[in-house]
Amino acid sequence: MNVWIVTRFRFEREDPTGPITGRSDEVLRLPGEMAPDEVAVIVEHEYARLYQRGFTETSVVEERATAFADEIWVGHEPRFRARLVKKED
Repeated sequence: MNVWIVTRFRFEREDPTGPITGRSDEVLRLPGEMAPDEVAVIVEHEYARLYQRGFTETSVVEERATAFADEIWVGHEPRFRARLVKKED
């Protein structure tokens, strides 16, 4: 059973003078049967809902998805990444 895992990736510091580290947290999971373009639309809307000021369901999404080999990225900082994880049954 395959699954799309969407994570939020961001940079942070634990203290003001400490090193900058990357951190990712799972945001949602989508069925692996979904096509990449369908996943991209959902991730764009989820990102806009959280980070685009004044976003409503009728608003235009400002941050568009970029597809790479097996991943879909949306946003800059923080950024959402969707990747297809293939699992054996």
